[in-house]
Amino acid sequence: MYAYSTNSAGGNVPVVTTSYPDVGTWTAAGDALPTLPSWARDGLTWAPSVARRGSSYVLYFVARSKALNVQCIGVAVSASPAGPFVDSQSAPFVCQNDIGGSIDPSYIVSPDGTFFLIWKNDGNAINV
Repeated sequence: MYAYSTNSAGGNVPVVTTSYPDVGTWTAAGDALPTLPSWARDGLTWAPSVARRGSSYVLYFVARSKALNVQCIGVAVSASPAGPFVDSQSAPFVCQNDIGGSIDPSYIVSPDGTFFLIWKNDGNAINV
């Protein structure tokens, strides 16, 4: 099992692992997103969510856009759930700049297998 956290001294997206049945012992596995994409400012990397999509793993995360100065959602891909994940896009995946930005990505898979990414606007950043 893998668990991901908001940025800290441990990296942009620190990751820890554990194995069943000893789920009480977690081991630091490094930084799942060691390099931020070109559109993102250092720090303020939040709310990581990882989904297995076929033979790859996809990391959805929040980072502050250099160009827009709001929090936006990025997407990065890796062959391993531990990373390294790479976002090679020149712009955020989702960014609702007019309503404060986009934060807290998560996903659901419907019973028929359809994948949905869900998130919310960051209206509290602009008092809406």
